[in-house]
Amino acid sequence: MPDVIYLDAAASTPPFAEVVQQYVSVGSVVYANPASGHGLGKAAHLMLEQARAEVLELLGAERYRLVFTSGATEGNNWILQCVPAGPGARVVISAVEHASVRRAAQAAAGRFGWSLEILPVGKDG
Repeated sequence: MPDVIYLDAAASTPPFAEVVQQYVSVGSVVYANPASGHGLGKAAHLMLEQARAEVLELLGAERYRLVFTSGATEGNNWILQCVPAGPGARVVISAVEHASVRRAAQAAAGRFGWSLEILPVGKDG
């Protein structure tokens, strides 16, 4: 690929080489659905739970406070469905939020009766 200046970091960023190596190493051996009951699924489930334990230890958090999602869009949607705000609540996001945040906030505002405010962003952020 020719020299490229990539400016879409809101969508994704290039992974570190170590991450790619680990992904290929693990993914070539443990590639099954961790919810499957067969041997490969159980191996994937065990690896996922080991990763969960490591992250929880690193964060010093309790198990129920960590949720893995398939990606940022799912995570943004999920968290905006869990905001403990009732009808009439004022929810504020910035004008530069990713579309997945903006759309999820708009949908949740309509569903839960929130007042959604989108703050402008100036030259200083």
